[in-house]
Amino acid sequence: MNTLLRFAVCVLLIAGSAHAQVPGTLGTYSNPDGTDCNLYDLTPQTVQYYVVHKLTPAAQASRFKAPIPDCMNGAVFLSDETMWPIKIGLVPDGTLVGYGGCVSSPILVLTINIFGMGQSSECCEYPVLPDPSGVTGEVEVEGCDGVWRPATARSGIVNQNASCWCIIPTDKSTWGKIKALYSE
Repeated sequence: MNTLLRFAVCVLLIAGSAHAQVPGTLGTYSNPDGTDCNLYDLTPQTVQYYVVHKLTPAAQASRFKAPIPDCMNGAVFLSDETMWPIKIGLVPDGTLVGYGGCVSSPILVLTINIFGMGQSSECCEYPVLPDPSGVTGEVEVEGCDGVWRPATARSGIVNQNASCWCIIPTDKSTWGKIKALYSE
């Protein structure tokens, strides 16, 4: 019984530390849930793009920048908005967004409001980039343990065509992991 209890405690500690160390991804999307990375700038108008934090069990902050790319000819940054209690800086230059506690993904980090001229190049990447004031030199996420870790940055694609695709991140797995779910 004592050995079984020790084993259970070890499993919980390992699972807890792995849970805290999954920074996930931050990317630009055309919808607030981060399920469509096809961004559009087809006519002169105000457009909203969303920075969404995905594939993390929980996090409490993120740090990044998302300036308007040069291929969005003539587009003008208007504002960025968030529902979270802490936001320092503007998204084109670098921003830190605190979620107010540990939050599970997908997390709508902020909304970017742009006046697009409808003159963006096809296949124009709109990336999330490292905030120059960051700790790691990468796009960063603060885990629930208070440690800043590099996250994976994703780019939405403005005016996608058949030669360019944006990829929606999904949970990583292997065939071996799937088979293990059904083995005895």
